[in-house]
Formats: sequence, C-alpha cells, structure tokens
Amino acid sequence: MREYVAKAVDVTPERPILIDRFLVNALEFQADAMADGKDAFVPAVMEHIEQAGSHSGDSACVIRRGRGRIEGLGWRTIRDIAVAIEARTIVVSGRNSSCFVLAWVLLGTKT
Repeated sequence: MREYVAKAVDVTPERPILIDRFLVNALEFQADAMADGKDAFVPAVMEHIEQAGSHSGDSACVIRRGRGRIEGLGWRTIRDIAVAIEARTIVVSGRNSSCFVLAWVLLGTKT
C-alpha cells in the first residue's frame, strides 16, 4: 500500500489521495430537495441501506414506511435542516441532495 500511494503521488502530486472508512454506530440519511431560490420542498428523507460513510454517488437508499429507524431520531429535523440549507443558506434553484449522518457512541465500544 505504501509503495502504491508513493507512486500515485509522484504521478499527480496536485491531486491528493484520500483514504476513508465507514462510520461505526451511525445511520446515514439523504434528503433530496427541490427549490426555486426562495422556498424548498423535501418530499422524503431516504435511509442509506449500506454502512454510513463515504459514498461516490452510488449509494442504495430506501424510503421506509412509517419512517423506519429514523423515527424518533429527527426526521423533521433532517427535513428542516435540508430546507434551510437549500432555500436560505446557499439559495439553490432546482434539485439538490444533502446527506446526513446520525452517529452515537456506545460506552465500551471501540470505533
């Protein structure tokens, strides 16, 4: 691995190599929003079905009936934050997607 990384950096030093890992004890959610520059609408909050962490646009998601594992974890909070980001912070016009990770620490658990 060290040899591979060293060679890759020599080839393109202006493009760093990023090494990531999945998060432990975490759930990942995605809120797709539609906005017109003033208001935003989030029709659903989707739950990623694979481990939470780094994704390159190829994640698989589900919209859980009855909100699934997100119930009590803040479905409305995620929706409200996505609306605030889309409509009030970066003023998006069109469709945009925001990902959220809800993580917790269990005492005595190694991460």
